[in-house]
Amino acid sequence: MKTQFFQSVPTLESERLILRRLTQADADALGSLAHSDVVYRYLPTFLYEQKYPDIRRVMDGLYGECLRDSLILGIFLRENERLCGLAEMYGLRNAIHKISIGYRLAEPYWGKGIASETVSLMTGYLFREAGIKIITASTMIENKASARVLMKNGFSLVYHNAAEDWGYEALTATDKWVLLSLQEQGNKGTRRSRMSKADEIREKLKDSLTADNILLTAMKVPGVRIDRDRFLRKELSLFFAEDVVDRAIASNPAEAGIPKEKINGIAQGVINREANQVTGFSVLASLPGAALPAAVAGAVTADIVAYFSHILRVIQELAYLYGFADFGLNGEDPDEQGIDPDTMDQIMIFLGVMFGVRGSGPMLEKLAGFTAKHTAKKLVKHTLRKNAVIPGAEKIIAAIGIRLTKQMLADAVASAIPVAGSVASGLLMYALFKPRCMKLKRKLKACTLCDPASRE
Repeated sequence: MKTQFFQSVPTLESERLILRRLTQADADALGSLAHSDVVYRYLPTFLYEQKYPDIRRVMDGLYGECLRDSLILGIFLRENERLCGLAEMYGLRNAIHKISIGYRLAEPYWGKGIASETVSLMTGYLFREAGIKIITASTMIENKASARVLMKNGFSLVYHNAAEDWGYEALTATDKWVLLSLQEQGNKGTRRSRMSKADEIREKLKDSLTADNILLTAMKVPGVRIDRDRFLRKELSLFFAEDVVDRAIASNPAEAGIPKEKINGIAQGVINREANQVTGFSVLASLPGAALPAAVAGAVTADIVAYFSHILRVIQELAYLYGFADFGLNGEDPDEQGIDPDTMDQIMIFLGVMFGVRGSGPMLEKLAGFTAKHTAKKLVKHTLRKNAVIPGAEKIIAAIGIRLTKQMLADAVASAIPVAGSVASGLLMYALFKPRCMKLKRKLKACTLCDPASRE
């Protein structure tokens, strides 16, 4: 791949369209586009052209600040050089030759084939000139028009109803799309054969792939149990003196006076590290030959167990950074079940937040409040059900288990039937994993448990 991808701004042309660099002369037209509620109804809230109120400030950053992460081109009609939308290429991952694309189009230009032509120009450039092998896109489930544009350009739906963080209060239900270069496509099966394979996998797994089974199995994966003291010492010693680290371990980081902003930064590093590792495992577990119907259950289970082993690692790591007590999972001789029921209850609450289960957020807040009053390093047992510290906990925890079981089955089937081999599976796992971790991080950092100011 060309390593200088974002350091050059191409001009892409078709008979009708020119995709080119925006200039200050386009500022007014860009401002009108960026402030259209209709145009951005199905789009994330954090797109660059809406970052600053002053559109000229946006123009100044488009090919400076913004260019570090994405390349945005104006979509112009060749006949009159009128700006009708934006085309964006973003999320470059050099290691796997992958990038994502998106577009937004002013309402007067809808239904004229301009969106499809724009996507065609971008994909042609990326495959032929930029060395890209994998192009991904996301659409809101409600955005049927964009789904049709992607399908017309050869994209395949690899995951339906994925929860992504698009900046709204709740996670956004999206469809995930992938287009592979001819080199990556290989021997792609027909849609009918993929669907029949999905039915067979679903039938094989529906009884055995439950939340309890997978979590108990994942808990036995080497390295999944985090030693709280060792983890905090390793992460905090990079930034703070030994006496501060000792206080953080004896109580929690907030009690030691560690700023929440620093904890947020460390937590992001933890999420990024775990996300990269779970993607790598998914690629390995989905190598050609692993997705044959007769043997797929084992491959899928391995993939989903690895996925949830990293989920469990992130839960422990973020919980300890944001002030929660030791889960007590790092013993040398775990019992036969691998985890006691009370600890499982608490983990299920964290999982509920990650997967957007109704009621789990308030439960986590109450658990954080309870933890703040009991600063012992070890988790206080029997806090959720028997002592009724959190009313209704048992019912909500049961609902989390049902939701997780359904989601695990959907994830397993989707990851086992990639569009073309292992790469799509790895991308899917990455797409599923990171937004859920970010959802938990946002909830945890809002708790006063991690705020030194709340201790004053």
